[in-house]
Amino acid sequence: MMYGMWEKKLTYSQIYKQYPKFFNFAVKMYVTKRLGLKGDEATLIHQFLKTVFQGEEGAETCLYHMFEPTTRAYQPLEKRLAEEVKVDTHVMFGDKDWMDSEGCKRIVKEKLRANFKLSFIKDCGHQLTLEQPNILVQILLSENKKE
Repeated sequence: MMYGMWEKKLTYSQIYKQYPKFFNFAVKMYVTKRLGLKGDEATLIHQFLKTVFQGEEGAETCLYHMFEPTTRAYQPLEKRLAEEVKVDTHVMFGDKDWMDSEGCKRIVKEKLRANFKLSFIKDCGHQLTLEQPNILVQILLSENKKE
């Protein structure tokens, strides 16, 4: 059953509706194995994902790439930024961000590439655009003025 779903380009909502037992199994494995969550945290994320996929097709677009078997999430961002990205880059983290910023710090410290800037936004988690929109806009505007 699982084989061929990607080739058929089934969406997660379609998989949920056509194969609910498989869907629940796959989400459980994703939450516990790939994300490494346990207990209440795993249960909440599992419920969230089920709710998202029960909705209209458009609600899942951003999550499609998270589950895609060829997703780049398995490749460290540090390697991609240092070797593949060739344009000026400004990476911003919230100072309370859950994302691991160590790779980006290494790029700066070891000067692995030119035209790379790293910033941390004070009193902010991962959602910079929602948590500190004014500071983010100020940074973007100041960067634009330099050009």
